[in-house]
Amino acid sequence: MQWYIWFIVVAFAFYSWAVWGAYVERELCSLFVWLFMAGFVCDVIGTMPIIIQTDRFSTHAVFGVAALIIMGLHASWARLSLNRSASSPPDRLFHIYSPWAYGLWVVTLISGGFLHWMGR
Repeated sequence: MQWYIWFIVVAFAFYSWAVWGAYVERELCSLFVWLFMAGFVCDVIGTMPIIIQTDRFSTHAVFGVAALIIMGLHASWARLSLNRSASSPPDRLFHIYSPWAYGLWVVTLISGGFLHWMGR
């Protein structure tokens, strides 16, 4: 297994913990924000070699880049929401939005794993 795939697996662990921890508790704490950021950084480290090595444009590439951008925005939103009340409108929306952003990222993760497995 290539080294960069390990970063994607770690990103999955961090991002899952952050999204579902914050969703279940309905409150952001510093730990979840750090996990969002760490997941994003690990995903960037793991995804960049794949993007650089791939010379073709595919649906998966478009969704992958979109998921990476959404993950970065999500991590930034978590950081901005950290010191606000959980009942403020942006923070309520954050907890509604999180599973959807996570879902897109997981679909992209699974499709990338499947494509890798298929040798494409």
